[in-house]
Amino acid sequence: MKLHSNIFGWECVWEEFAAEKSGEAVLDQDGHVTMLRIPMPEHDATMFITPTSHGSAAAVHYSPAGNFVMHLFVKKLIHKLEKAFGLQDLTIGDKSFDGRFVSQSNLPDKLKEIFGDASLCQAILSEGVAELSIIPYYAGIDERWAVPSDHDVVIYCQDALMEKFDQLNASFEILSRLLTKLKDCGIVGSTAADVPEMAVPALGHGRLHSPLLGI
Repeated sequence: MKLHSNIFGWECVWEEFAAEKSGEAVLDQDGHVTMLRIPMPEHDATMFITPTSHGSAAAVHYSPAGNFVMHLFVKKLIHKLEKAFGLQDLTIGDKSFDGRFVSQSNLPDKLKEIFGDASLCQAILSEGVAELSIIPYYAGIDERWAVPSDHDVVIYCQDALMEKFDQLNASFEILSRLLTKLKDCGIVGSTAADVPEMAVPALGHGRLHSPLLGI
């Protein structure tokens, strides 16, 4: 039986999820959960889940096979005005997905290939994801995620704390499916040693305007 946060509290739910996935709940000196480390053996990777000041974040890093960045964030009225002044907002082709998110990437065709999977789009919509991004390592990234300097990181953000087991599991499944798509698209490399350290590419005329990427 899966625990419910309204009875036992979210920290118990997080610890149960970590145990079910053969992971680890990291506790502070007072015994409170500060982070989960969840193995993803299918991808030879680790998923990190952390509470944030405004909700929750999940992240997984990987060795890149090329320069690819993306940023999806919830579309607001102000973005219609910003789009008229150059805000990049790519069309994926899913009406509901395009209606919810501003979609940005330096490689639009790759982005459309990744999210051409209607079931992946639906899973993201169903969970009410606030932001989904892929960025290279940078000095200010959450050090708890242990991102190597030659890795890129996928970041999944929710505006509320993920209090339910099913929410945590959905974040795991979405990131796992996304990593599979990235591999299929040739974006994930085989080993870190095979890939040189890379920075965000110069995007030139079609550059992104992203509050997360800062460009």
